[in-house]
Amino acid sequence: MMGRLNRLVFDATPEDRFATCFLGRVTGSDGGLVAGPSLSFSNAGHNYPILLPAGGGCRFLDVGGIPLGIHSDFAYSETSTPLEKGDALILYTDGITDARNRLMEDYTEERLFEFATMLPRHLTARELLDAIAEDLARFTQGADQADDITLVALKVL
Repeated sequence: MMGRLNRLVFDATPEDRFATCFLGRVTGSDGGLVAGPSLSFSNAGHNYPILLPAGGGCRFLDVGGIPLGIHSDFAYSETSTPLEKGDALILYTDGITDARNRLMEDYTEERLFEFATMLPRHLTARELLDAIAEDLARFTQGADQADDITLVALKVL
């Protein structure tokens, strides 16, 4: 699917345009054939999602390829990672990490990662989004932003 999307973007946009994309599929246990839920994904130059395992820690899903529309025949890989009850996944656009405060400092991927690592694991997906949005608002202090800000959370129940 990512290859088809890439070809469509390549054919429909000027040479100097591209798009990033994270494409994921969550599957659950199916009566014993699969050990448990998992996330299969392909990443075309998008910010690496953050996986918050229920047992603690935090890691980027740092596998991916180039943005869509750069090379018409680029072969994107698909990767899979198991999910456990209580795990959470945070997806975001660079509008979050590039958000600036009044001193023109960026929020940064490092700050988002560190903040996510400290979040309690019992939070719902909605509460994770609210906590990150509140931290971002405290950081930016109402400064105007130049890019869209998108944040998505998934929680394994």
